[in-house]
Amino acid sequence: MFRQIKSAIIWAYIWRFRKLLLRLAVIALLIFIIQYFYADVVEYLRYSHRENKIFEALLLKWAAIVALLALAIYFIAQALKKEPAKGKQKDTKEVEKPKKLSKKEIRKKAQEIIESKIKR
Repeated sequence: MFRQIKSAIIWAYIWRFRKLLLRLAVIALLIFIIQYFYADVVEYLRYSHRENKIFEALLLKWAAIVALLALAIYFIAQALKKEPAKGKQKDTKEVEKPKKLSKKEIRKKAQEIIESKIKR
């Protein structure tokens, strides 16, 4: 029975954070692609006898990886940020009370509404 409860909890969290998990999977895939390209570029630079450019490729690779990791941290922070309850927002807003209209103003508004309906 404990296994079923544990499984239900895990699947509930996966469902709750599905967008975050998808974004993190895409970021991990991009990091693997960057590593593959870096290995390919280093191999090309060695065959073309330009070993002095390997350091620049290494800096570029790590700059891209650090940028992707910063993006992942930003996504995690946004997902874990607590949103204020919707019911509490309504309470904090000030409700405007309608002002009392005189009988002349009421007649005038009613006449305007009737005229606008007739024009249609």
